[in-house]
Amino acid sequence: MVKPVDFQDNLSKAPLASRLQHNQNEAHENAQRLAAQAAEREQKLDQSRTQPTKESDQVELHPDEKEDRRERKKRESSRAEDETPEAADDSEFSGIDIVA
Repeated sequence: MVKPVDFQDNLSKAPLASRLQHNQNEAHENAQRLAAQAAEREQKLDQSRTQPTKESDQVELHPDEKEDRRERKKRESSRAEDETPEAADDSEFSGIDIVA
């Protein structure tokens, strides 16, 4: 059997326990709300950042400049081909004979 003093003590603690439980539940809700707000801010920030595309990375040239560039590349590649055999010839023959 419950004594009247114990019953009264338990009743006096009920509002305190109720308030404590309410605060604990509210803390979880606040943490969840703060996490959602942080995620929303991060998403807005990510969307506001510009992202480079493949098209923006390339330099746009005028049609004349494109042709000039192609011609320069052809000349450079033909020069490289012309110089390669000469370099091989120079390494084979030095023009100096060493006699022992």
